[in-house]
Amino acid sequence: SCTRGSAPTQGAEARGGTGVRAAVFEGGGFLSLADFTGTIEGLLHELPSLGHRRKLDTLFEKYSLLAGVSGGSWTTLQLVYSKKYADLVEKSAALPKLAGARWNAEYLVPWLNVLNANVSLPESILTCLSLAKSYIAEHVLHALHGPTAEGGADRSSDAGRPSLRQLPWVLQVLAEAVIVLQTGTLSWKSIIEELFWRGAGIPPDLGLGTPDANAWARGKTSLAV
Repeated sequence: SCTRGSAPTQGAEARGGTGVRAAVFEGGGFLSLADFTGTIEGLLHELPSLGHRRKLDTLFEKYSLLAGVSGGSWTTLQLVYSKKYADLVEKSAALPKLAGARWNAEYLVPWLNVLNANVSLPESILTCLSLAKSYIAEHVLHALHGPTAEGGADRSSDAGRPSLRQLPWVLQVLAEAVIVLQTGTLSWKSIIEELFWRGAGIPPDLGLGTPDANAWARGKTSLAV
């Protein structure tokens, strides 16, 4: 996937077009968010070789409209309204070899941080929640951090342990289910609010159109579908 920026043509301008350039991000849920994050980081990484600064305002300088559909809008909204996410993208672009580890540590793990729950639920639900938390802690976090160097790691014992890339996607779904249990509401809206809040630091009460946007995006139009 890639951003689909559309530049105006002479024909469009002759027909009375506005000459507005738009960067549009298609949908695809979390996969779309991850793909576009990597794409933007890759484009930013190449800017210095072209004589430009490795900054978001440089990359999107000629685009006055940022639009996204579904998961694509998660990308644009977090770029516009989250300093944490924007900083993560720019720092990862500077050190692409560490981009994956930084994404996991600074975005994915905080979002899927299901180890601290404070909810009032039936005992049976709390039991399931506890088991789910233990499973995620054992498999996800252990795979993220791997064996420690203290005391010497027995790599033979880790031979059969799956890496993060090999973990089944069901772990992410399980974590999303735990988030739903934590929030106490069975809604997709809750999952997205938690994604924005835990991963990017965007509070649920921050409405569209707020002037509290990142400096690089001020003066631009953001459209989410």
